[in-house]
Amino acid sequence: MIEDGGWIMLDAQKKTSYEKEHYSGAVNIERALITVKTPVPNSLAPGNLIAEAAGAAGLTAESNLIIYDDNNNMDSGRLAWP
Repeated sequence: MIEDGGWIMLDAQKKTSYEKEHYSGAVNIERALITVKTPVPNSLAPGNLIAEAAGAAGLTAESNLIIYDDNNNMDSGRLAWP
């Protein structure tokens, strides 16, 4: 799918892990950018904050994503949810 074009690899691991190793060409959005601490720690942030993080990573509402992480899909699942 990546070779055919139109897909973006989205790395959902911590930025420090991303900086050490990631798929070539992948962009990074770590959990801390899309979660809030209240009312419950690690709750999904409001849509505008998620959109801001996605936009900063170069994504749009039309982006087709392949999302992965190094945390048993706990972080990539949060990105897939919104």
